[in-house]
Amino acid sequence: DAALRGRSSAGRSAGAEAPARRLQTADATAAGDNTAAIAIGVSVGVAALIGAAVLGASMLVRTKRRKVDGQFKAIHVLDDVAEEYEHRKEAVKNEIDVYVARLDISTGARQQPPHVLERHGAFMAEWRAFLDDSSIFLVKEYTPSLNLRRACMGNAEPLSREVSASGALSVRRVNMASWKPHDPGWLPRAPPITPPMEVARQLVRFKALDARLDNFAKDFATLQEEVFPAGGQSGADTASVRSVPAASEASQASTQDEPQRYQRSSKGDRLDDEVEMLNSFMHPLLCRVAVKRFGVLGCVSGEKDPRPGMPINAVVVDPACWPSIGRANNPKGASAASGSIYTWLNIAKGAEARFPDAVHAHFATAAEHESETRAKFNSYGSGQYVIHAIGPKVSSVLEGVTDLSHTYLNVLSEFCQATRKAEVPRVLRLPPISSGNFLANKRLDRHMAQLTSAALSLAFAQLPVAMHDQLRGSQIELCVFQRREQQEYEAVFEAKASESAGGHLRLAGDVGCVSKRWGTFDWIRQKNGPRDRLERLSALLLTQRATCGGGYRLPGTSGGREVKLDLQAMCAGTRV
Repeated sequence: DAALRGRSSAGRSAGAEAPARRLQTADATAAGDNTAAIAIGVSVGVAALIGAAVLGASMLVRTKRRKVDGQFKAIHVLDDVAEEYEHRKEAVKNEIDVYVARLDISTGARQQPPHVLERHGAFMAEWRAFLDDSSIFLVKEYTPSLNLRRACMGNAEPLSREVSASGALSVRRVNMASWKPHDPGWLPRAPPITPPMEVARQLVRFKALDARLDNFAKDFATLQEEVFPAGGQSGADTASVRSVPAASEASQASTQDEPQRYQRSSKGDRLDDEVEMLNSFMHPLLCRVAVKRFGVLGCVSGEKDPRPGMPINAVVVDPACWPSIGRANNPKGASAASGSIYTWLNIAKGAEARFPDAVHAHFATAAEHESETRAKFNSYGSGQYVIHAIGPKVSSVLEGVTDLSHTYLNVLSEFCQATRKAEVPRVLRLPPISSGNFLANKRLDRHMAQLTSAALSLAFAQLPVAMHDQLRGSQIELCVFQRREQQEYEAVFEAKASESAGGHLRLAGDVGCVSKRWGTFDWIRQKNGPRDRLERLSALLLTQRATCGGGYRLPGTSGGREVKLDLQAMCAGTRV
């Protein structure tokens, strides 16, 4: 009995301990599950916090980038307004100067009723005060901030504003694309040196000055009619006054004195007017330029690029980008035409993806604008000859013609030096440099064919005569890859080539003379606005066409008299 009772007691104890063990096991399992859930929750929470932080930082960077970009655009608008204001002020001032000169030599005008003379005196006093206010603002406020922006782009030489006795000033606009900091990637750009509040204040001041200028122009038209009424002069006064035209007559006369190629277009848009002046920019060597409907690697849109290492019987021009070829020796980041060229050269992949040291050193400048217009030839092997070139960021017609001509001049010089070696082909495949994404002023996009032809003409004019002979024996292919642009380039280059290649230069009725303004040619020495400089460049190219063509033909009913020019004999008889 005792034994049975012992076994029964032990069984009850074991039975009671088993549920307890199961409960402990279940509790341990539940605790493990809770720990895993907590760990997962903490990981998800940390990941969410990191994602939110990254998203917030990205939004903050984007907001700051948009803010900084807006500040740069505001400065660009400010400089545009300043340039336009100065052009308008100079035009009104020229008319008033002619009016004053006319008044000084006209005794009849000085005998007008007292109220007219009082009105004249009051107007001139207000005009001089306006010129003083304009000069003070430009010299003491706008120019210092302009010089700071120039210093930011590496130009330590400040702009000096020499104020003449008449209060005339010369405004030089900053090329925003030149001094704008480079894009540092995902980081926000550094803000411009000129504070936004100062930009806004200067813009308001320019608009106020421009409104005053409009009022002066209206008052001046009324005053001129009162001082010089119709039929108010006679005798000697009339004869003497005719030598100095009235302001309204002077504007018309200056246009009538100009040759047809320099007259303003009916649209009145200053950009279109300047582009229209480029019609006369041509050179006999434009005949050597053939527009091709493919890229510099010989492929049309939709075709595959040539395989790496495939030889091409031409010297290819690479429209390089400074961040990849100058700032960092890294072809991997290039895209578009440059990316295809670097893949073809087999330098865009692998650990050894880099430009030759001589090429990188040629473009390794402290700032991007310092490398613009540079060009460098390099042979990467048989059938792989490349000229790397960095074009300017074109923002105006004048800058586009001058800076692009320097770029093409360097490219053509490198090509002529390279083709002195027999193995280098005498075919140059040239893209329209600074077009597309490299164009700072998108309004110029529709005029790039005209800008390219004018810049190439000016580049040809700056080459030595020996290189002219080399290019006459070479072929230049202007490769236009975009289909929408091909017809425009073909039309512009065919028209200019046919006109500049037809024997001796045929002079028009103006016999190649630049225009008179206000009855004199003084503007050639004194004026330096965009139209003034473009007209002088056009005269230079006209001279180049005559000398390169060996003469010119004067206008006449039967073809005109032909004048021959022997350049070698002229140079042999010249002493410097």
